[in-house]
Amino acid sequence: MVKLSIGLLDMGYREDNKSPLSTIEEIIEYAVQADELNFSRFWLTEHHDDDINLSYGSPEMLIALI
Repeated sequence: MVKLSIGLLDMGYREDNKSPLSTIEEIIEYAVQADELNFSRFWLTEHHDDDINLSYGSPEMLIALI
C-alpha cells in the first residue's frame, strides 16, 4: 500500500470529564491508528499557556511515548 501524503494534527484538548492521562492514552491510540492507515505524519501541537483543558504542554514529552 502506498503511503498517503497527508498528516494528522492533534491539539491535545480534553473533555471536562476526562483526565489528562486518559486523553494521552487516546492520543497514543490515535497515532497508532494513523500509522496503521499509512498516514505520512502525525503532528502534536505545542502549547504556551496553562489551559486546564490541555492534556500536555510539550509535544516532545508525548512523542517519546508514541
